[in-house]
Amino acid sequence: GFYLRHPNIWRKGLPFQYLVPPLFYLYVRAILNRETTFRKWDWLHFMPALLHAIELTPFYLLSTPEKLVYIKYMFSHSELLPLQKEGLLPPYFHPVLKTGIGIVYQIFQVRLLVLFFRKNSLWLKNNLVIWTWLKSLTFLTCLTYFFLFFVFFFHNGINLIDATLVPLGVILFFSTVNLMLNPRVLYGLKD
Repeated sequence: GFYLRHPNIWRKGLPFQYLVPPLFYLYVRAILNRETTFRKWDWLHFMPALLHAIELTPFYLLSTPEKLVYIKYMFSHSELLPLQKEGLLPPYFHPVLKTGIGIVYQIFQVRLLVLFFRKNSLWLKNNLVIWTWLKSLTFLTCLTYFFLFFVFFFHNGINLIDATLVPLGVILFFSTVNLMLNPRVLYGLKD
C-alpha cells in the first residue's frame, strides 16, 4: 500500500539502478589508485542513468491521479511488473540491460583487482582488511549480477522481483556489518 499512498515515488529509483555498477567500480578504483577526484571522462559512467531518467520524464510528469490509476493496474496484474514498459525501450529491456551493464562492470572491477594484486602483492599485506573488503565486495556483486543473469534467462516461474531482493539484501547486510566492524575501509589504503 505504500505506493498507493505515495504514487509520486513510483519508479523514481529506477535510474539509480544504473548507477550501482559504475559506482562500485569507481569506488574500488578510487581506493586502489588513491584517487580523490573524478577523471576527465568519468561522467560517461552516469549517462545510462541520466538517459533513463529523461526517458521516464513523461511518467514523472503525469498527475498524481493518473499515476495512481497506473499503479493500481500494475498491482492488480503483478505478473506485468517486470514487463512494464519503461520509456522508449521495449518492456523487459531495462532489467536485462542493467544486469548486462552490471556484469561488464564486474569484469572490469575483477580485472582492476587482479592487476593491482600483481603489481602490489607485498604492499597489500599492510592493508589486508581493506583488500579483503574490496575482494569480498567484488565477489558478492559478481555473484549478484551473474545470479540475476541466470534468473532473467532461466527463471522458470521464479518471481523476478523476489529473486532480485535476496542477493541485494545479502550485499546490503554484508556491507553494513563490515562497515560497522571496519570503518577504516572507507579511508583507503595506507602508504
